[in-house]
Amino acid sequence: MAGEVNFYGIYIPLILIQALLAYVLYSGLIRLLDKWQLGRWMALPTIFNVCLYIIVLGLIVWICHLLF
Repeated sequence: MAGEVNFYGIYIPLILIQALLAYVLYSGLIRLLDKWQLGRWMALPTIFNVCLYIIVLGLIVWICHLLF
């Protein structure tokens, strides 16, 4: 698996693309969780959000590693 993607002569790190995809999925997941109003049941929602993003990013990196 290559560590970067060549886009018209500009090398873009693969982790940057994965992080952007993780952010998009994380944003949708947070909106879904906000509809259920789970934030008021959490003691530290900011730490929960950071951990959720790291989990989503880890899953995307793992899936890309399996596919490529």
